[in-house]
Amino acid sequence: MKSITEKLIPIYDQIEINWLKSQNYKTMKEFNLETVKKNWKKAQSGELVCTKRGTPVKLLCTEARSDYPLIGLINHETKDELMNWTTEGKYICEDVSSNIDLKLQTKKVRGWVNVYKNADVGKVIGVVWGSKEEAKRMLMNKDSYIRTMYVAWDE
Repeated sequence: MKSITEKLIPIYDQIEINWLKSQNYKTMKEFNLETVKKNWKKAQSGELVCTKRGTPVKLLCTEARSDYPLIGLINHETKDELMNWTTEGKYICEDVSSNIDLKLQTKKVRGWVNVYKNADVGKVIGVVWGSKEEAKRMLMNKDSYIRTMYVAWDE
């Protein structure tokens, strides 16, 4: 007979999975000019940089001779708007926060992992798979298998 915990875990897992899947918002990191320079093609395409509101920004230049040397296009629904920022990604100045300040977009990665018992280290998580079915098909050791879990993280 299953304990109450064993009965609740699948219900809790489904609630957590549904919540995680519903999180389609853009996740953001603090703006970093070195990261932008290392990923310049993404910065130019609007994949890397956005405003605090989450609006994509296509950077055009990082070295204009100005107090606001970053030049880019904010992609509004019907038009693009040319804007300037400081090297720290600030729209107005260092001490004032604005919704147009720059952030770095991150990518939400999701998948399924198999969790196994290990005598030496406790629990071990295996490879990340694209679906629960695929993860279960790829079980490595059925004797030490605990469960298959949904995981999500930002890259």
